[in-house]
Amino acid sequence: MASKKDWLDEGCNILAEQGAQALTIELLCSRLNLTKGSFYHHFKGFNGYKVDLLAYFIHEGTMNIISITEQAQTPPAKLQALLDASASYPPHLERAIRAWALQDPDVQAIQTQVDVQRVAYLCQLFTELGESAERAQLLAQLLYTIFVGCQQIQPPIDENGMANIFYEFQRLYGVGK
Repeated sequence: MASKKDWLDEGCNILAEQGAQALTIELLCSRLNLTKGSFYHHFKGFNGYKVDLLAYFIHEGTMNIISITEQAQTPPAKLQALLDASASYPPHLERAIRAWALQDPDVQAIQTQVDVQRVAYLCQLFTELGESAERAQLLAQLLYTIFVGCQQIQPPIDENGMANIFYEFQRLYGVGK
């Protein structure tokens, strides 16, 4: 018997590999080699699954990364932990969620919530690093734009390339070093 997490992980895999149009109960069941009854044991239909999947995306892609970052002892160490986690975060899922958000208002609302939350956290972090509120907001928006852009560009920028870009950001703007 698959756990709820197994269903959500597989949904993330399908999204990352094939996009939202491929995400169906049938494909989920096929990939997990389980029945629809097993699916309905955990979720109230596809819409219930979508709500849980998006909550899982928020938790894994934002809350969990912030939690890991907050374990660092100093603001520079927090920034480094965040940049390391962001560089290693799988870009295919982020790309798929953003594409889905263009077609689905519910997903768009979640994507907006995630973007606002991430930029607010970056702004807080830059403030902890001693930046003025205005500069912290600007740096937060700039760094987040770099993060999103690295995920969207073709060919994709790999983890090492992203880490190098983040390092250059830190060097150019004199933050966190």
